[in-house]
Amino acid sequence: MVLAHARALLTSTKEGVTAYINADLGETDKIMAEADKTLDFAKPIGLILSGVMGHVTDTAKARSIVRNLMGYLPSGSYLSLNDGTSVVGGDQLEQATQDYNETGAIPYVQRTPRRLPASSTASSS
Repeated sequence: MVLAHARALLTSTKEGVTAYINADLGETDKIMAEADKTLDFAKPIGLILSGVMGHVTDTAKARSIVRNLMGYLPSGSYLSLNDGTSVVGGDQLEQATQDYNETGAIPYVQRTPRRLPASSTASSS
């Protein structure tokens, strides 16, 4: 359904280009091959991962995905990663996360800031 909406709504103009990539986040080669059709990899690029890395429940795999994506980007590129953290919400957040995970949706994990996937890539670009 998302892909159908993307095809209908995401249109490009000469002022800017918009593209939709139908891929799993772990398919970094596919993502970057498609992104190369739209982005100028000769200039710094901003990679924004908002609220998605918590769905990669294995921290090592999440870090690998971020590292692989950042590895494609030219020098001077930026990473903006925001996700839930287990530090702020305490017991209420833990309960909310547990309730969410019990719905059958894609599981989500709350991590401490040190365990966020970007913490191992902070000096990579």
